[in-house]
Amino acid sequence: MTLGVRCLSIASLVILVGCGDDQAQGGDQAHTAVGTLTGAPETFVGFVSDASAVTGYVCDGVRIGSWFQGPLADGRFEIVAAGGRLTGSVGAGGAVEGELVDAATMVGVTFTASTIARGTSGLWNGGTEIDGTDVTAGVIVRDDGQQRGIISTRPSGVMAEPMIMPSPMIMPDPMGVTSVTTAAGALQITQIVSPRDPIVSPR
Repeated sequence: MTLGVRCLSIASLVILVGCGDDQAQGGDQAHTAVGTLTGAPETFVGFVSDASAVTGYVCDGVRIGSWFQGPLADGRFEIVAAGGRLTGSVGAGGAVEGELVDAATMVGVTFTASTIARGTSGLWNGGTEIDGTDVTAGVIVRDDGQQRGIISTRPSGVMAEPMIMPSPMIMPDPMGVTSVTTAAGALQITQIVSPRDPIVSPR
């Protein structure tokens, strides 16, 4: 997945790195927000943001698992990625509202996401090679325990569309590291706590 940010390619995986240092710049506090697409409550949206950067993930747990990562200016963002175009604004407390224009249908859908106490809720991501298979995963965990996640797999070194499958329920660890079961084996995933945390996503 190609975003308007710095990318580091490893085999058939891409690590998306946000702007600036890994820590929030200037002591900015990072906020986590989770919500749904308007008219499509089965599709979750999740965000981690501070005063100058934002990471977003849109997932329906079936076929959609799109990461977005980029800068925030005057509380607003516009990020173009393989999944489409994500635009919106972040409020002072970290709540997010905006619109997703799907890359496949070019249809725009609005969304709102409310700030949550992170705990074990929020965004989880990971990816690696397991026995010749590139595996990536992204999961949104709401504060009521509901989850939406996608696992992508494909043979390492093969430039082809990945196989997409729903992620099984994860058991989030308060330490911010857990694992998800995939057809290729167990994959370690970590909680996204800063908009500058690297995101592993299929190319």
